[in-house]
Amino acid sequence: MRPGWCPTLLVLVVSACNATPSAVPETASPLMTAEALLIGGNECRSDRDCATRVCVLERCLGVLTCAAWPDRVRATQSLRDVLGDAVIRLELLRHARAVLDDADGDPVVRGRAALVLGELPRGDVSARLVEALDDPAEPVRFFAAAALHRLGDPIGTTALQTWSTHGSEAIRQMARAFLEGAAL
Repeated sequence: MRPGWCPTLLVLVVSACNATPSAVPETASPLMTAEALLIGGNECRSDRDCATRVCVLERCLGVLTCAAWPDRVRATQSLRDVLGDAVIRLELLRHARAVLDDADGDPVVRGRAALVLGELPRGDVSARLVEALDDPAEPVRFFAAAALHRLGDPIGTTALQTWSTHGSEAIRQMARAFLEGAAL
């Protein structure tokens, strides 16, 4: 295992506000909405202004950019809230796959992209997530297993059970949390 792959390696920021969540702005295009849900937006000054409902230091953060777990939980819920829109769902699929497929990208962010794929319909993503189980980057393999498990794929469950015996206590705890359904 490469030391320091866990999300704390990324800049840790603390949410400054906990405003009541609001829906993604109706005027946003599906492409802008998908990008905001994944990486955040630019015009945010509070949670209420953010498409993802996560404003940190006056920056709207998406699922891929949230360093703090509670923020990522909120951003993921915002993503789940719009998955009924087929156009947004297809854009999310396209963008998340592009991040996951970027071999030069940050392994933790690529792993988070695998988690995003785990929110989409199984038929659209299972084959790519199974491929990610063989990725050279440990975070990608871990989160691909977690995503497959969330989708009800026994391959993901078996892989995640293997992670629950990892040498790192933090990874074992995360694997158990996913297996128990307590994690994102």
